[in-house]
Amino acid sequence: MDLSAQTDEEKKSIQNHWVSPTVWKLQKKKREAENELRLVQHRESHIAYRMAAPEVLPDGGLRDFELSNVIRLGLVKLVQETYASSQTLEIPNDPDKEYLHVDLEIEMESNDHHVLTELGELFVAACTEKEKA
Repeated sequence: MDLSAQTDEEKKSIQNHWVSPTVWKLQKKKREAENELRLVQHRESHIAYRMAAPEVLPDGGLRDFELSNVIRLGLVKLVQETYASSQTLEIPNDPDKEYLHVDLEIEMESNDHHVLTELGELFVAACTEKEKA
């Protein structure tokens, strides 16, 4: 390609697309810093989410009557996470019948765990503060 035959506009276009090595390195550092900032923001939101999540009582940590007492006092509540899954459903195609009958089977599973309520958190904080004093 003969550079002397290029027009002024073509030369300006080529000069605009050319990036010096210094600018290239600075842009690379900027991208790395932006990626690191995004990573730190993601970590921060994850930590904030975990801090805001209620404290889960370990299974077997309290006897049945102790657990029922703290539930009744409102210090702990039962949280149930329910999951449902269904079977593949086949609907018969019978245009002569007025109604269709289909058997549907749904399996339900649930995870139960006890979590500390806000009142429970305040109670624990007050007890630990009293122990320290």
